[in-house]
Amino acid sequence: MSADTKSYDYLWTTERTDWVLIKTSRTVVPVIYNRSSRRVLLIEDNDVHAAVVAKMKGVGIEVFDSIPQ
Repeated sequence: MSADTKSYDYLWTTERTDWVLIKTSRTVVPVIYNRSSRRVLLIEDNDVHAAVVAKMKGVGIEVFDSIPQ
C-alpha cells in the first residue's frame, strides 16, 4: 500500500461496512460513498482517488449503479 493511500485504509478495514462505490455517468472512477452518513468522500488528487478506488474494489467493496437504499 502506498503512503498516499495509507490514510484511507479505514475505508476497507475498520469502516468497511459503511463504504461503497457508486458508478456515475459524470465521473471516470466511482464515487466513494458512506451509506451510514449518506455523504461522499472527496479526494482531491485524482491519482490517489483512483488508487483508493482500485484498492476498495480489490478487497471486494460493493459497487453500485445508484445510491443504495
